[in-house]
Amino acid sequence: MHRTFNRNLLPPETLQAMHENVPDLSICLVNWNTRDLLRDCIHSIYNNSGSLSVEIFVIDNASRDGSAEMIMKEFDRIVLIVNPENRGFACANNQGIALSSGRNILLINPDTLVLPGALEQMTRFLDQTPNAGAVAAKLFNQDRSLQYSLRRFPTYLTPFTENPDLNQVPFMRKHTRRSQMAEWDHNEIRSVDQPAGAALMIKRVVIETLGTLDKSYHMFFEDVDVCYRIKRNGWLTYYLPEAGIVHYGGRSVRQRHNVGEEFYRSLIIYFRSHHGRWGENQIRASMIAGSLIYLAYAFFRYAFVPRKAFSLAKTALMVLGCGLRFRADVREPAAI
Repeated sequence: MHRTFNRNLLPPETLQAMHENVPDLSICLVNWNTRDLLRDCIHSIYNNSGSLSVEIFVIDNASRDGSAEMIMKEFDRIVLIVNPENRGFACANNQGIALSSGRNILLINPDTLVLPGALEQMTRFLDQTPNAGAVAAKLFNQDRSLQYSLRRFPTYLTPFTENPDLNQVPFMRKHTRRSQMAEWDHNEIRSVDQPAGAALMIKRVVIETLGTLDKSYHMFFEDVDVCYRIKRNGWLTYYLPEAGIVHYGGRSVRQRHNVGEEFYRSLIIYFRSHHGRWGENQIRASMIAGSLIYLAYAFFRYAFVPRKAFSLAKTALMVLGCGLRFRADVREPAAI
């Protein structure tokens, strides 16, 4: 089973056989150099899937840590797709989605641990809630404290509320708390704009209607994009606190040196895709103007703390450069 598949090349009788026994849940795990976390995540899925029938797809984006070899050696039930290069989160997930047959599809990061009952709760909720297009679990940090994983849809302040080096300055704290829904205790079921894509379960009918993830995004905002499309097409995305998942957070991201630039590139693509050229120009203007404000703040507020001033100014200059430089290459989501 450990091969790269192309659904379009499979004969009709093979496709029919694949779909005769439709699983409750198809699970896509995109991996890049997180072998040990991936192993633990898979064990947590198998140990806590309860009565659900599941199929798991691991899409490895050219890992160098033996991840693919580990899957082949230890998990013979898993469909492994090995990419010769890092194709990004959206493109890799689409590879798994294209081969999947489950009634619902779970996109989950390998740096997670599924807690007992979570998958059954999420699946049951989607099956019993007609207007639900997707559902997200309650995420916990490694120490089991609440992880603030919900956001409102991006605004022109997002370049600053989502940057940990910029979002805690006095004039941005209130906006950051609002964006991150920090004023809410996260203990009730409710519809939300965008949960973190670390563990997002989507109805197959939604994917078939909207198309797969937009591969214009290499990393960041592909989950925001799909949640925006879900809402725009009449469904809701729900937060389900009864379903718990531990999320270590950012283990693949920390291996990259250009994380900030990837974030702002994807933010610009998001605004171009959903708000047109005008929206793209507005988010660029916000990034440029906001960066200049932060530069002035850094040098006046921390005039006698050069290390702090330099750190804040360096981040502001990075945002400024991204606002001036990146193009928004937008592609249409593919159908399945």
